[in-house]
Amino acid sequence: MTIPPIINYVRTTDSLAELEIFMHGYSGYVREAAITRCVVLRAASCLIPIAMRLNDWVPEVRSAARRAVMFLLPFASQEQALTTLHYVQKLRHAGRVDHSEWIRLFENELSAQFDLASLEKVVRDGVPALARSAFELLIRRPDADLPKVLREALGCRTNLSLALQAARRCQSLEPVTRAVLLPIAMQSPFGAVRSLALRTLLQDGAESAHAERALMDSSAPVRAVAIANLGACASETYRGILASAHASDAAKRIALQSLAAIRDPDDIALMRSFSKDASPSVRRVAFLAWLRLDRQARDDIARLALEDPSLPVQRFGARLIAKEGAYVPLDLIRRILGDQSDMHVMLTCVSNLKWPSLEEIARFSGIYSGDPTLRETLVAALRTWISDAGNMHDRPTSEQTQWVRSGAAISQLSHLLDADDVALRELNYQLALV
Repeated sequence: MTIPPIINYVRTTDSLAELEIFMHGYSGYVREAAITRCVVLRAASCLIPIAMRLNDWVPEVRSAARRAVMFLLPFASQEQALTTLHYVQKLRHAGRVDHSEWIRLFENELSAQFDLASLEKVVRDGVPALARSAFELLIRRPDADLPKVLREALGCRTNLSLALQAARRCQSLEPVTRAVLLPIAMQSPFGAVRSLALRTLLQDGAESAHAERALMDSSAPVRAVAIANLGACASETYRGILASAHASDAAKRIALQSLAAIRDPDDIALMRSFSKDASPSVRRVAFLAWLRLDRQARDDIARLALEDPSLPVQRFGARLIAKEGAYVPLDLIRRILGDQSDMHVMLTCVSNLKWPSLEEIARFSGIYSGDPTLRETLVAALRTWISDAGNMHDRPTSEQTQWVRSGAAISQLSHLLDADDVALRELNYQLALV
């Protein structure tokens, strides 16, 4: 059989960059030849693209990749080897064939190339992906001090995945060992690690003091674990915090969020009362908590939020109107916000209304024509209006019709489109339909 020229070329080229490209080619023969050529060249720098072919759909390519990885491993740097391990570990979830036996052989071969101190240093100081790979290798070594390795990983403050791996590994340890390590995990900066640690501690029969302290955790999932353990006591704790005259704003926010998650209808009046709190951040959380407990009140919540003097609270009310279907009459919105309304709030409120949104874009374009940033926002809003206008079917009022037909609309809006003739034509088309 005549060998295609491309195969001959792949088998003789010394260009590693070309070989990497050929390893992603459509032909299995080409991919296999590229992998084999890397072995001949002892190109350890190609380990990672070769590892990406370990689950190739062509069996011969998979086999060639396995042989190549094993052959090139001794020539690889520490970073190349651990990065390759990262791709090999992904094979545990591959569905094409069962790689488990080969993964075990690879990990044993790789582990033999590293001493414990090197792996521990990578776990402690390495980049996140390499640290996770080194950790997986380290905890499988029989000569490793597993509690020490887990303690360092749990104390990591920059690598969520590593700390979470360690917390999960703790679940397979004896309860006595877990009891020493999990309190370290409870000090982690990552909520996912703290929630897993708390759940395991409580399942092991730890004192309820752990759950009581976690009621004020900054992470909602951690608080959810504590609430599930303490039941009605959790609600009483949160209500007590809100009743205290000395509670901080942060404590009030956590208490309101947590009571909303418990979803006791008896707390609706409490949520409503805190929508008048002195702190804008507390008021915003109170409105959100009230909404979670009583979605039927979203019209009232949106109106009251728009009346709030705090801009973030107003924006929350506007999003209720735009995204959650809350209804506040347009005349009332304009009366509440006034002529000096925040542009983002007003445009959000009318974003689902075809003609009022166009009126507001035109009004604000006259106010903010000299501000480049706000002008860009208006240009984007007008372009969105043009693209969505065909799908918005509300009819203009007589005043809006007069505004469009008099030519005032196009004169006020055309300068936002500059020299974009296509967008200008589409705007004129939509206005001509009135």
